[in-house]
Amino acid sequence: MQRDIERAAQIVRAASEFEWAWTVADLADFSDRVGWQQSRPEDRSPSLTTDLAIERTDALLYINNRVNPDVPRPLEQITFNVTDAIVNDPGMKPEIDRVFDELTQRVFEVVEKRPDGSWVEPTRGLRWDLPGIVVTVTTSKTGVYLNFISPAYQKWNDENDANLEED
Repeated sequence: MQRDIERAAQIVRAASEFEWAWTVADLADFSDRVGWQQSRPEDRSPSLTTDLAIERTDALLYINNRVNPDVPRPLEQITFNVTDAIVNDPGMKPEIDRVFDELTQRVFEVVEKRPDGSWVEPTRGLRWDLPGIVVTVTTSKTGVYLNFISPAYQKWNDENDANLEED
C-alpha cells in the first residue's frame, strides 16, 4: 500500500496557514499554493487532483449548491486519500492503523497542538480545530484520509450530532 505522509503533512501546513473564505473561489488559490490541479471553478461540481504519490489522487469536494446564485457557493469540506485504496482486505487493517498513527503524529507536529476530538467507531479519527479550518484524519476499511472542513460546516455537523444524541 502506497502512502504519502510527508506530502500530506506539507499540505496540512499550507491549509492551516491559508486564509480560507470557505467558498469555491478558494479552490484556485489553494490549488496553486499546494500544486494541485483544479477543474473550472464555475463548474457545478468542480474537482481537484492532488499531487500525492498514490494511485487515487482525486479529492472529494463538498459544496453547497443550494445558495442564491448571487452568493458565492460555500465550500464545506475537502477530503482526499493519503493512501492507496484497498478493496476488501481485512489483513490490511494493521497497516492502515500504522499509517494513521504516523500521519496523526505528523499533523500534531505541524499544527503544534493536541487533537480536539477523537473517535473509534465506525471509523477511527482525530480532529484538530484550528483558526479558520478543522483538520481531521480518518480511516476506513479502504485507507486513510485527510479532511479540511469549514468551521461553520463543522459547527453545523456538531449541532446535528448533539441533537441526535438527545433524541
